Amino acid sequence: MRFLLAALPVLVTTSAWAEPRQLLVLADMLGGDASEAEPISRAIRDRASSFLEIEVVSPDGPGVPMFAAEARRCGSDVQCVRERLLEAGVDHVLRVLANTSVAPAMVSLQLVSLSTSARTRLEMVEDTRRAPEIAAQASSEMLGALGFEIGGRLEVEVVPADAKVKISSGELVMETTSTLLKPGTYSVAAERDGYLPKSVQAKVGSGAIERVSLRLEQERSWTSNPLVWVGAGVVVVGGVVAAVLLASGPKSYELCQTSDPALCE
Repeated sequence: MRFLLAALPVLVTTSAWAEPRQLLVLADMLGGDASEAEPISRAIRDRASSFLEIEVVSPDGPGVPMFAAEARRCGSDVQCVRERLLEAGVDHVLRVLANTSVAPAMVSLQLVSLSTSARTRLEMVEDTRRAPEIAAQASSEMLGALGFEIGGRLEVEVVPADAKVKISSGELVMETTSTLLKPGTYSVAAERDGYLPKSVQAKVGSGAIERVSLRLEQERSWTSNPLVWVGAGVVVVGGVVAAVLLASGPKSYELCQTSDPALCE
């Protein structure tokens, strides 16, 4: 049986693996409230799907509950878990056991893979509220040690919302507003008809989210510039004034030399 994989954007760099790898997270509580397992599992899945070149198997996918039950019955038998992985067509399973009934709380992680030896890690958690965060960070580092590249996310907010956004670095050009990228510096440009284009540089860090905001300004034609109309008005007014001055200019008079005043009218 093969599982339905959750959709996931992949790093835009060339992977050393022929196909995307899959990860299933199984979280259980050894002590404490059973409901605390799901937040831990969700935090690990969210971080893996956000920053790693990996496909996270949906916990509700076809056949997943059956496989999870079989893998749990394997206990600490790594070979048993591997056999279940092979049957399911999954590359990796991360088993998480948490105990929040002790102080400090403990989170144990075991990563079992088809291709490498199993890895384990134990985290001590002083504040149980941080258990999901600490487990997610630890799992990311464990997967990174296996060769998974920990990328960063670039999210772009643009106004107007329908502007075209391009993210580029070297030969890479992508038209998107949210993506998983290899750590580095990228150019983010936005354009739209009727607006002035704009671009900025964004630095994407490993395991981090970089948010960029671009607000485009509308283009202005020369006829929309109020100064043009003010200038034109001055010319028109000036012309009228000049015409009035010419029309009402001083009249010339001739000296009339005669004894009859009527002849000088």
